[in-house]
Amino acid sequence: MSKAKKGLPIAVTNLRKIWERKKHQLELTQVEAAEKLGWTQGAFSQYLNGITELGPTATIKLANFLGVDPEEIDPAIHDDLPGIHRVPVRYDMDNTKAINDRYVHVSISDDLFRVQIKPEFCTDSMRKRFPHLSKSKSQIVCADESKTYRPRSTDNEPLYLICRKGETRFDIVEESQLPPSKTLSKKFTIVGLAYY
Repeated sequence: MSKAKKGLPIAVTNLRKIWERKKHQLELTQVEAAEKLGWTQGAFSQYLNGITELGPTATIKLANFLGVDPEEIDPAIHDDLPGIHRVPVRYDMDNTKAINDRYVHVSISDDLFRVQIKPEFCTDSMRKRFPHLSKSKSQIVCADESKTYRPRSTDNEPLYLICRKGETRFDIVEESQLPPSKTLSKKFTIVGLAYY
């Protein structure tokens, strides 16, 4: 890991710059950010000050939390994660038109993509199916419906992420609840959930 001025590793210098910019946008204090990350304020401060080494796991967690690519924090992260893929976060649950330019690094197929979940936009059917959605930051792992992969959920019925024509939010439905295709603007197969 290369060093920046003042003796701090470049990843720490980058993290500090990103945190300074993002804490105002997110309206968060270190204490609030640490709580949302599941850390103590002291642990978060130690990463920001280069006291605790900023390894790949912490880098990815911080990048996802701050909404940046992990390479913006640590440009050399790929050297530490040879088996990890960049997966696009294509949509937000509350906006079916916006295609995000964010990526997450995960060890799953490149054919998959993720959809960011904002707890406040979870529908009743989503909360019923996945009770933890409103308690943590989550992403739905999806495949384009044209893929042949057929996932198995706990009740063996495939799940789909859909958007009806004229609507701006996604919903999760079981195969038996799918509305006619002509009423849908988007339909993706759900292959899993990711919590962070």
